[in-house]
Amino acid sequence: MTAIIQRFINLQPVLTLKITELQPFGAEVIDLQLAGASKQQLFKLIELVSTHALVLIKGQNDLSVSEFSEINRTWGIHNSPRIWCTHPESEIINRVTNRLVNQSKKGLFAEGALQWHTNGQLLESPEEVVCLWCLLPGQNSITSFLNCSMAFDELSLAEKIMLRGKATLLTNRLEETFLQTPVYVETDPEIIADINLHRRRTQFGPREFDSLHDSATDREDVFEVEKPLVCKNRLSGKEALYFPITSIKGFVKSEGRDKDRQLFDFLYNHLFKTDKYVYNHHWRRGDILLIDQRLSLHKRNEHTGERELLRTAFWYR
Repeated sequence: MTAIIQRFINLQPVLTLKITELQPFGAEVIDLQLAGASKQQLFKLIELVSTHALVLIKGQNDLSVSEFSEINRTWGIHNSPRIWCTHPESEIINRVTNRLVNQSKKGLFAEGALQWHTNGQLLESPEEVVCLWCLLPGQNSITSFLNCSMAFDELSLAEKIMLRGKATLLTNRLEETFLQTPVYVETDPEIIADINLHRRRTQFGPREFDSLHDSATDREDVFEVEKPLVCKNRLSGKEALYFPITSIKGFVKSEGRDKDRQLFDFLYNHLFKTDKYVYNHHWRRGDILLIDQRLSLHKRNEHTGERELLRTAFWYR
């Protein structure tokens, strides 16, 4: 078993964060209760997210919803529309749960598995960090995280140079993607309408549509976007492959479908052929995870029993 590496990050003479390195990536902050954390400690946590891609803080069982909300506002910029699963105590929190959140509907991603994805992959500039707080873990509840920065670092110099000059074409038209596999299947039309509303968010407010400039597909909830294949974290400068596999239909400046398929297969095999870049988190009550969405992908297995996570998403300040 890999030996535990512990180190201290100095914040000021009397303030430290005690860190345990997770394997194969990520950091666990131990002996910290967020409700009593200083602003310096909260800011240092965000720096850790930008360098480690994932930060775990266990045992946050005495935190209130209002405290969780205010801490998240300290961490970053939030701008999310109210939808059916928005928490009644805070407009920045959504409930990811298979329990009823109102008289008739369950929460976000209520049942079943989620395929590999990243937050807002069909938005032009989605939130950079997702925070998840576990209130009820359920049984056999595992979320897996893949470090796309580690994967980029292990490519050859020639491969990095080639990929830095490319961009992906992403779409929610499933039949046009390489995998033709959805992240998640939702069938409730009211929930689908809320999800499409949520997809129109930006850092500065909901996207407004101009009939003179926006295409008909925009107004029909068809989402297509171009994004660089290699992205960079704004705080740490770390580079990563931006490869949300369920939405990729091709590459900008395509040399043809066959060439696009070769590049897709090369990157797919590099990222997913082994688990060398994957951290599997087994949820326990009180766990909080902060995950950088430019440096990683994540997926969820099919769990049993009642499960509830509170979810926020934000841009770095």
